[in-house]
Amino acid sequence: MKSRSFFILCFLFMFLGNIYAEEENTCQKQYTVTGSISEETFEKLNAITTVCLDEKINTRLVISSSGGDLDAAVAIFDTLTSSVGHHGLTTVVQGRASSAAVLPFLAGYNREIGCNASLLIHEPYFESSLEFGDLSIGTLQVLQDKLLFAQKVQTRLYHKITKVPYETLKELLSKDTILSAEKALALGFATKIIGTCSK
Repeated sequence: MKSRSFFILCFLFMFLGNIYAEEENTCQKQYTVTGSISEETFEKLNAITTVCLDEKINTRLVISSSGGDLDAAVAIFDTLTSSVGHHGLTTVVQGRASSAAVLPFLAGYNREIGCNASLLIHEPYFESSLEFGDLSIGTLQVLQDKLLFAQKVQTRLYHKITKVPYETLKELLSKDTILSAEKALALGFATKIIGTCSK
């Protein structure tokens, strides 16, 4: 008769969606995140945190994502960095981690980037379906307040991990800035470059 833990494990594997495992153990040693960062991504990574990091099992999280929801990215960052097993988490960027996907990468205690990979960082922005006629001074003020708060949180977390001065971060985030592996390492976004680099 199969145990309850086996059924829970099977459910977790079916639930992972765009976060998938590389090995078949109770806690997978490597997970891959692709696609958009969303509330669903947060829920899945929260489950991984419970079965892996909270049990102090070394885990690798490979990220290749074009970005997504900043609120979800902040929640992922907070969940991963607050785990008792955070020191055993290695995050890896292969290809590119853009926009909101940079925060899950920064959540790693060890942060590795492929030598041909890159990060794309910029200020937060909203994609709104509001029509021009729906906009009022009050609505614009709310949107501005949300953007300013999101910018403050993003910059504070970037500074917390990288120790890059706020003024430098402000300049980097004022436009779409691509960080090569070497630049990401120099600025403290990454702690190690991996792979065979092209000359």
